[in-house]
Amino acid sequence: MTSIQLRCGYNQILLIHEGKKNLNLNESEQLAIDKTFSKLELDRHNHRLGNNYQMERLHLDKMFSFSIIYDFENNLPVFITGVQEIGRHSARVSSRYFMFPEYRTFADQHGMLSKIDDFEVLQNELKSAQPHFPFIFWSRDKGHGFFRKIKAARPDIFLDWEVYPDTIELLYQNNLQGLIYYKTGDQPADYFIESDLKYK
Repeated sequence: MTSIQLRCGYNQILLIHEGKKNLNLNESEQLAIDKTFSKLELDRHNHRLGNNYQMERLHLDKMFSFSIIYDFENNLPVFITGVQEIGRHSARVSSRYFMFPEYRTFADQHGMLSKIDDFEVLQNELKSAQPHFPFIFWSRDKGHGFFRKIKAARPDIFLDWEVYPDTIELLYQNNLQGLIYYKTGDQPADYFIESDLKYK
């Protein structure tokens, strides 16, 4: 598994694939990864959650997959994102998501409902994680208002996703998060939330 050419023209470089470090990266991909992490260390300081993007706090050891979206034409990272294993049955998509500042103007111009890759990476993450996790979710510390908007605006992507009606303490005390989820297991959403996600 090497990088995936996205419709937007960027490349999705899989640093971690199905819980294992990708050993099939070529030299240009490895150089792109090195540049991404060096740049992340500089750029994270201007982010409100900057401490989460320190190398030791990326939780790479807990990631089912971790991708670097790279613009080879301009030799710049676009964003990073992961699928993090949570508990026994669940996985969080868009975990440790960080958009690099050179590409943030896209959200300003086009809004959060389209994303720079039009959610292609999220769809790739879901396809990869589905056979392994019956409960897949995306969470935000700003509640679930955004998820309600995006489910209504983008049924082409989120028709089969559900917005959880309450915020939950996700993994840590006072870490209140809203979430949208995709479920394939027979158990109700509350089963996975109580057993895997909620702070105990």
